[in-house]
Amino acid sequence: MSHVYYIIGRAIISVSKKLLVAMSVAVIVTMCLKTTAASPLEHRRHNRHMTRTLKDSVTSKTEARIHEAERTTKEQKIRRLLHNDQYGTALQKVKHKMANTKDNFDERRRILTEPKDYGSGMPPWLPKTNFVDIHERSNKIANRKDASRSKQYFSYNIRQLYKSLVVYQELFKIFKQVGVISPDIQITNYNTKREDFFKKTIDDLYSTIEDIKDAMVRVKMPIPKVDSPKRLKLDTIEMKVNSAKYLKNDDILFRGYGNLLDNWHLELNCSKVTKPVKKGMLDKCMQYRKSLKEKRNKRKRNKRRKLL
Repeated sequence: MSHVYYIIGRAIISVSKKLLVAMSVAVIVTMCLKTTAASPLEHRRHNRHMTRTLKDSVTSKTEARIHEAERTTKEQKIRRLLHNDQYGTALQKVKHKMANTKDNFDERRRILTEPKDYGSGMPPWLPKTNFVDIHERSNKIANRKDASRSKQYFSYNIRQLYKSLVVYQELFKIFKQVGVISPDIQITNYNTKREDFFKKTIDDLYSTIEDIKDAMVRVKMPIPKVDSPKRLKLDTIEMKVNSAKYLKNDDILFRGYGNLLDNWHLELNCSKVTKPVKKGMLDKCMQYRKSLKEKRNKRKRNKRRKLL
């Protein structure tokens, strides 16, 4: 009987060892399978990480190049604007000064001018500023696409403005000295206001011309030499005249100078270079351009007639 128990015990131990071995093998196989399964997953994760890192690196470099290009372009634009802006700033100051000069003259003229209409006239001493040509030239400059547009516009128009004001300054100085042969009470009363009118107008002209010269110096533009145009026959101006001619000459001088200020005000504020045009100036600018176009067409018609 004991022998039977011994055999059964040995069998149980043998089965247990086999079972243990089988279980150990199963565990080892399971671990190997998990490791094998985990390896591709880890590999894929690693690849995704590397791809993402590489993509981020390329994106960062691309963005850096774009930012650098934008920064360089912006700096170049700023340098160009700063260079051109000196002309824009100088022009703006001249426009502001001219507006004040025009307003002051209009107010003084309103106070001084006699109600009587002395008629129109074009004496040989009266300057003629060709705004048809000035406007046409300004438009050609405005249509340019290069960076020198502001410089060319400023240089051309300020030179023309400066010359026209200097000529009128000379005229006002001359006519200030003109007197009446036999002044009556009306002329005596008129002369009291006239003397103040001429003094303030000449002072305004001097101040405006000096400001324009400062603007030219600021942009390193040479100040043009101005000689009285040969067609202006200043020697025809009589220094002693009768009352009627005295008042008529003043009226022609004041009207001519007032028109000059009006036209320069429109030319400087209605140009394509000085956009945008202020709302209050839109109708005036349209009328100004229309008027110049009519004058240009009339001049062309007159030239054709002369050729026939």
